[in-house]
Amino acid sequence: MKALLWLLLVVACLSEAGAASPPDGPQVGQLAPTLKLSKWLQAPPEAALGWPTGKVVVLEFWATTCGPCVAYIPHLNQLADEFKDKPVQFIAVTDEKESVIKRFLKKTPIKGWIGLGPDAGFGENTPYKVEAIPHTVLIDAHGRIAAIINPFVLRTETIQACLDGSLGAQAGGQISATNQASPRIEYYTSDGGQLPGMIPAQYLAGIKPMFQVLIRPTPTNSTTASPGTNLPPAQNRRMSDQPVEIWSARALTAQNDTLEGAIEIVFAVKPNRVVADAKLPKDKYDFYITLPPGNRQSRNQATLEAVFAQAVAATFRLTVKRETRDIEVLVLKTNATSLEALPKSTNPDGKYSAFCDEAAATNQPLSALAEELEISSAKPVLDETGLTNHYDFDIKWKQKDYSHPNIAGMIAAVKSLGLELVPENKSMEVVVVRKAQ
Repeated sequence: MKALLWLLLVVACLSEAGAASPPDGPQVGQLAPTLKLSKWLQAPPEAALGWPTGKVVVLEFWATTCGPCVAYIPHLNQLADEFKDKPVQFIAVTDEKESVIKRFLKKTPIKGWIGLGPDAGFGENTPYKVEAIPHTVLIDAHGRIAAIINPFVLRTETIQACLDGSLGAQAGGQISATNQASPRIEYYTSDGGQLPGMIPAQYLAGIKPMFQVLIRPTPTNSTTASPGTNLPPAQNRRMSDQPVEIWSARALTAQNDTLEGAIEIVFAVKPNRVVADAKLPKDKYDFYITLPPGNRQSRNQATLEAVFAQAVAATFRLTVKRETRDIEVLVLKTNATSLEALPKSTNPDGKYSAFCDEAAATNQPLSALAEELEISSAKPVLDETGLTNHYDFDIKWKQKDYSHPNIAGMIAAVKSLGLELVPENKSMEVVVVRKAQ
């Protein structure tokens, strides 16, 4: 493993001519599109009229369920404090429900306006065509897009340059690590200067692999590990620990992640459904996979798993495969009081969220409760209630963090809903990692 330095595992690395196309969204230098919002929080009535006149806008696309988005909030709040007496407005937009955001804000304040709406800007048919979050757009005082970057490289100097009018590019210009508006400031495209399955160097060189698998140790100077020098050291480390995932129909990038994390991503399984019969490396790696063109969507997942497993076997001398095993799980069941304690939801909105010590939802099936409990318990949770209606629930228990599950507390909390949470051994499919023979 110590000898593994920039190990390139290319099953077949062919190149297509032509530059890699960025997402088909608004470009630097163009006028910023109008947001499609249905609700504002923490904003004055004039927010509905459009961009604040004569102000620089830091527009952040995010969600409460996006780990990196939440990790960067303290960084953005710090920047908001620095510019609170200057013509700069921070705006965070999301397509999540108002009830979810209000509950989130009680624990994690956001300093700025918050825009809500199902078409807030995430997806191909929305004004900004955002494909991955977090995603930050810097808009100058004239309403033009000055930069499209990741929040972890948004710094005091970047915003000040926008205020001074020295940040920006011609319409259609591509911001990259080599396109600097002023000394010592680096800018990246919204996905970190790359496309799914491609390392940044390939993106910048216009190389589009037809088929490749690459595993390398995460470079110490990687953009994923450089959130900004104006952060406290503890927060800097916390943000740099966040993995970065970028997907497309036949390509995958997982940066700054452990092997176990990459296995969860590739096999689309939850952490507690990976069984390690061998010691896994704890180092951070970058994983890049591009599948051959022409694969049908139904075959892409199987091909991705097979190619990834071969690369892991060759690199780490470990096998990765799906198996059926008897493992300890928690089973959600009904009891005599279930129907009385669980009235059907009358709330038209449907949303659920989880914290380490709380499971809450509106207008959701009990499978959503099982999913939230699984996150907090670090054990598979199976819904065997047989109930198909949608319910509202909000239960809490004492728990320090996700690393210290309080199963007894969860069992007691679930009983308040008229349900049972029962530890059992069950035969189920898991992903098993073991030493290669």
